[in-house]
Amino acid sequence: MRVIRRADGPAGGKDGEGIEGRRRKGHRTPAAGHGCGTHGRASMKEREFKIGQGVFYPSAGVGVIEAMEEVIFGVEHELCYVIRIPENRVTIKVPKARAASNGLRPLLRGKDVKDLLEVLADKSSARPAGHWAEHYKDLERRIQSGGVLEVGSAVRDLLRLKAGAGLSFEEARLLEMADGYLVRELAAVQGVTMEAARDIIRSAVGIGP
Repeated sequence: MRVIRRADGPAGGKDGEGIEGRRRKGHRTPAAGHGCGTHGRASMKEREFKIGQGVFYPSAGVGVIEAMEEVIFGVEHELCYVIRIPENRVTIKVPKARAASNGLRPLLRGKDVKDLLEVLADKSSARPAGHWAEHYKDLERRIQSGGVLEVGSAVRDLLRLKAGAGLSFEEARLLEMADGYLVRELAAVQGVTMEAARDIIRSAVGIGP
């Protein structure tokens, strides 16, 4: 069922609803900063997502597609996925035509979990030589990509740095965000508590709780 709403309507619903497509008016939603960019994924084949399906969206995290809505921009219509983010009770809307290129993806599946655990266990990671700012930007890029293996590699590197030389304030903030994304997704697909998912991640990385 399609619900038609105009983009020039109220800015949000009772739980913080936002429209990714409002970029034309300069409005930004909780995930709009990444919804407007392609992050190098413009060539990806667009996927079809179903109502009720669990998904991951960069900068927002784990969510569930609750509906499809046709949003009107002047004389143009754009069909959007309505995604509920349970963690912060926010609703975002992502244009269907650019969903995959904007980073929307399904949650992990069996083989994906195995690949993630292999990335977490990789022993070759270390703080690279060079300027700290370059290292930070690389971590930030991996996390903002939304790709689970990229996020996993950033979490792995940050956890090992924390256990070793320690983290700067900025690195600690990145770890908190990325670890939260990874923990919630792993918990959702494995059917375990967040605490158990956190333990799985740290065990794979090879550090204590």
